[in-house]
Amino acid sequence: MNLIYDPWPWYVAGPLIALTMFILLFAGKKFGMSSNLSTMCTIGGAGKFADYFKFDWKSDRWNLIVVLGAIIGGYIASRFMSGNTVLINPEVAQQLSEDYGITSAGQAYLPPELFATQQLTDPFVLVLLILGGFMVGFGIVLVKSEAVSWYRIFEMFKFQSFHMYGIIGSALVLGVIGIQLIKKFKIKAIGGAEMNLHPKKKGVTNYLLGGIIFGLGWALAGACPGPMYVLAGAGYYSILIVIGGALLGTFVYGVVKDKLPH
Repeated sequence: MNLIYDPWPWYVAGPLIALTMFILLFAGKKFGMSSNLSTMCTIGGAGKFADYFKFDWKSDRWNLIVVLGAIIGGYIASRFMSGNTVLINPEVAQQLSEDYGITSAGQAYLPPELFATQQLTDPFVLVLLILGGFMVGFGIVLVKSEAVSWYRIFEMFKFQSFHMYGIIGSALVLGVIGIQLIKKFKIKAIGGAEMNLHPKKKGVTNYLLGGIIFGLGWALAGACPGPMYVLAGAGYYSILIVIGGALLGTFVYGVVKDKLPH
């Protein structure tokens, strides 16, 4: 396998994603792509409309640097480390061609039928991208593993490839093991500081509904918060519509947050 030009398999990409998380934890930083949407809304003045956005965004500016790194990584990987084509399950490619008129599988990284700039004049495509971003609200690794490719996302939701499940599963398993070891041995960050391990609120309804909405957005847009920034760096500028939709979704959530089940 040519590590520079060939796609990275799931058993390489998953551990690298987990490693990225641990490096940030050891540096005393908290990690989260989705939270950047709230930070951007706060910078834009959303605190005037909802208390949810009234926080010191400067304390989270490290996450903005992570976003910038993801954009730069996406640019580097797409320009110098990738053939910008994705080979997926032939049955999926055939179904895309016959049922949806998407004939570019195996010839592109994202389907130009949806993401080419000229397609933004199509109201259906425009609504699809905005709605997908509204619902969802690592640069080189994500590009090289093809985890940000629309084709891979479609293939995953059709349950016709293990690739994406392998990436997500391996990163999750290694992340859980690593966090438990950190807690058990009380490992400190660089400089002896406590690591940013904030417990999540317990609940069922919030995570169930949130997961369903997130999944719908992911399926519609073919991207979630991390990949959105990577694809922008890779030069797929129509993804900016998705980012705009994600910011809009985050803003609406902040305004109606207190009226939702948590």
